Amino acid sequence: MGTSDGSFEVSANVLVTTATNHNFTTTCAYTDEGGTARTLTMTVWSEGTEKALIKVTAPAKEAGTATLKTGNDIWNYLPKIDRTI
Repeated sequence: MGTSDGSFEVSANVLVTTATNHNFTTTCAYTDEGGTARTLTMTVWSEGTEKALIKVTAPAKEAGTATLKTGNDIWNYLPKIDRTI
């Protein structure tokens, strides 16, 4: 869980790892500014250092939010507004 100093803990369950490609699920637990403990579960895919996709899978309120990185470009998809920014 998070600490009062705003830090957080991350644990990862690595599914597939090669020299340049990664696919894993991770859980990030932290305490928000209001003191509420929160946990996000994400699936991460990467290809080298140039391509990555991170998709939030839990909690349901955040599920579907995604970040895509290709080279120096980054896009965020927000399902609540059905928009990529």
